[in-house]
Amino acid sequence: MTPLRLPRAALGGLLLTLLVPSSVPAAQSRTELVVREVSSANTALSSSSRTEKYSKMKESPFAFFRGSNPLYWKDFGAAALTPYGGASTTRTWLSADAHVQNTGAFDDDQGDIVFGLNDFDESVIGDYQLDVWRMAVSLLLVARENGFGPADQEVLVDAFSEAYLNALADFAGNDGETTRKFRAGNTYGLLNDFLEDVGDGQSRAKLLSKWTVKSGGVRRLDTANNADLAAVTAAVDSDVRSRMNDYRATLSGGSTWPSGYFTVKSVARRLHAGIGSVGIPRYYVLIEGATTAQDDDRLLEVKAQGTPSAWAYLGATGVSQTSAACGDNMALRGVTAA
Repeated sequence: MTPLRLPRAALGGLLLTLLVPSSVPAAQSRTELVVREVSSANTALSSSSRTEKYSKMKESPFAFFRGSNPLYWKDFGAAALTPYGGASTTRTWLSADAHVQNTGAFDDDQGDIVFGLNDFDESVIGDYQLDVWRMAVSLLLVARENGFGPADQEVLVDAFSEAYLNALADFAGNDGETTRKFRAGNTYGLLNDFLEDVGDGQSRAKLLSKWTVKSGGVRRLDTANNADLAAVTAAVDSDVRSRMNDYRATLSGGSTWPSGYFTVKSVARRLHAGIGSVGIPRYYVLIEGATTAQDDDRLLEVKAQGTPSAWAYLGATGVSQTSAACGDNMALRGVTAA
């Protein structure tokens, strides 16, 4: 197949915003807008959570970008989408917070270790360009942070946009996107090395060692010694345990697993995670693995789902399509998008 190239103009408006200096008055006006929007987006946080989030955001331009998704949507949610989109046929489920740190390795519902997007908290139905633009910006910011010059940055964005269009071409007229997986066996280079490391049994052992401790021969989350964990109330613990069977029933192959699989062993509040989601309730749940052995236990993350950052800027069509797809259930919205 002849490689497809994304016309430079498709990213032009966004990249110019990043690369072309503003006049002094415009810069002052922009600063005021940024302060106002960031402050508004974080008013619901506690004072301590807001301080923690802002401290993380100021570490680098990329960290600020990660923590200011509402600002991205205010800037580009109503942007001109033509001539490369803006049609009903260019609308799809979006991550709506696409950036390089929202990708990673995980076990899928068939037990395969795969690489892909791993954060759907902000997902909505919208024009594909809104994800492409955000991911492209994150690539540029990370490249700059790591000392890559303008020429290398351009190569990086070109490679990303070409790969994106090639994937669209590959999946046109078929359902290949529903079964395509990136695994250690079909990737190469650094990605292959990464997935092989994750698949190594030592990876799970290290994870359990970091977050758990054995007490009386039984593994539990280490809320006493891990500063990123905190104990939960009896009510929260009971609530999580009562819902685990229903969760298991939603997974592929759930009926064939051992009866003890997914038995909850320990629940803890997860602290200090992420940047954009600082202050949002999040829990780690330690469950029994395939056997009663202590070293094949699994860690699940449970996270509250609210209205996505894009909601106020998405437009009536995007809001209504997203709401219809998930029945106005914000948790189901993330599951459906994934």
